[in-house]
Formats: sequence, C-alpha cells, structure tokens
Amino acid sequence: MKKALLIFTILIITSNFAKGQNPFITCTVNFEDNPCWEASYYNVSIPSSNNVWQVSKPEKTVFDSAYSSPRAILTDSTGPYPINNTSSFIIKLIPPAYCECAPVIGGVYKFDSDTLKDFGRIEFSLDHGTTWLNALSDTVIPDGYWITPRPVLTGRIYQWKEFTAFIPGYYVTDTLYYRFTFISDGIQTNQDGWMLDDIQLIDHTEGIRDTRSPHEINIYPNPASGIITVSVNNFTEKMEVSVYDILGQSCLQHMMYKNYEPINISSLCKGIYMIRVFSRNEYHMRMFIKE
Repeated sequence: MKKALLIFTILIITSNFAKGQNPFITCTVNFEDNPCWEASYYNVSIPSSNNVWQVSKPEKTVFDSAYSSPRAILTDSTGPYPINNTSSFIIKLIPPAYCECAPVIGGVYKFDSDTLKDFGRIEFSLDHGTTWLNALSDTVIPDGYWITPRPVLTGRIYQWKEFTAFIPGYYVTDTLYYRFTFISDGIQTNQDGWMLDDIQLIDHTEGIRDTRSPHEINIYPNPASGIITVSVNNFTEKMEVSVYDILGQSCLQHMMYKNYEPINISSLCKGIYMIRVFSRNEYHMRMFIKE
C-alpha cells in the first residue's frame, strides 16, 4: 500500500510536468469541473444583485476566450464594466481533514481598464471573512514568497499573465476564503475590465498524504540563507534528503545517518524549494525559503 501510494504521487507530479502545470499546485479552479481533492469542497459566491462578475464564456472585445476553455470568471461576459461599481466574488475552500496544506494565491488573468482609476484587489481570510488580508501587500506576502512577479491589477494587460505566491505562516486547517474585487470610478471608458481563470488555492508539498505524521520532520531555520537543519523524529535508519526547485528539478542530495542533518544551501538562488526525506518505503516533503 505504501509503495502504491508513492508511485501514485510520482505519477501525479510527472503528469503535471507533461501538461505544463506547476507541480506544486494541487487545487486549481478552472470553472469547468472540480479539480481539487475528492474529499475537499469549494464554492464560488457572487453576492448582491448589481455584481458584475459572471462565470461564462467570454464574448467581449478584448476578452474573447478563456484560458482553459470554454469558461472563465470576468466582469460581465459581453459588455463593458459599469461606472461607480464595486463588485467582488469569493471562493471558499474546505480542504480534506488529513491535509496540513500551505495556501496559495495564484491564477492567470487579463486586464482592460482606465489605468490607476479602475483597479482590482485580491484578499484572503482565515477567520471566515471577519478579517481580510491584502495579498499584494509586502507585509502580508513578502517578495520571497512570490514565484512570479506580483500582478498589476490596473491598465491594459491583453495577454494571459500568470501570478503565484505562497501565503507565509499559515496552514489550511479550516475553510479558507479568497476575495477578488473590481472597483470602477465615475468615468465610462467602455473597456472590458478583469478576467481570471485557473485560480490556484493550495499546494501539495505540505499536503501529500504519506506514511509519516506531518509533525515528524522539521526544517530550521526557515527562511534561511546559509545552513538549514533537517530533523526527523523516531529516526531508525539512513534516509535520503533531496532538494528540488519550484520547477521540480533536483538541486541537492544528502544522506542522513542520524536524526538530524545540516545542509548548506548557500549555493542556491533565492526562492522557494521543496525538500523530500525518503527511506525504503517512507517519505515526506516540506517547503523552505532561501533568502
């Protein structure tokens, strides 16, 4: 059973590479089906009667097709966005009970608006919508956690633009809320607004279900710039430690002969990495940040 689970995980990651998808991302809402875990649940809510967000096939001047056809979510499917309007949609995600997952803010988007006067906002909440945190704020998500450049949510972006960031310091143990808001001023410019598709919610490096407890492996310090220490509780035999970059390519390898192993990461570029600890039939993965 353990061997079958490991093979299944490898097949998932390999399949994601073949499709050109980010192998770190487990749950992506494409507005066509439910691509998340079978045990998870997500809901897209578009509240209020004057809300301009729609899940539909784009049929506008600039927004004429979805990223993953046929549907996307956009500010009205056919006409320009209205003036003096503030519209939001909320995605609520309930992960499977066994998952200690790292939340992600990501997706692809296009933008067509009056620069700086009409704009978008991305927020998330870990307390059922009581407190909303600005995902584009440096104090909420520092630069080191962004896999791509931060999205620019105003002006004219006519080609699909990708954005992805890990949300630092949080794990998904309850419902996670994402809110996307478009705000227009009082000047009618007859533009298309904002369109999103393939919205990324959580990553699998913390959530892969393996043979070890999520609390039996630790990496410290994290973030780090020179030396990290990998420790494993209840260590019984030698284990292989592998470090992978965000593209899934192997960067470093070490063998552990005791319950902790210092690893020099000074040669790595700044960014997000995945570390895998593996023995004959046991494995675990964790993320760390190289500063």
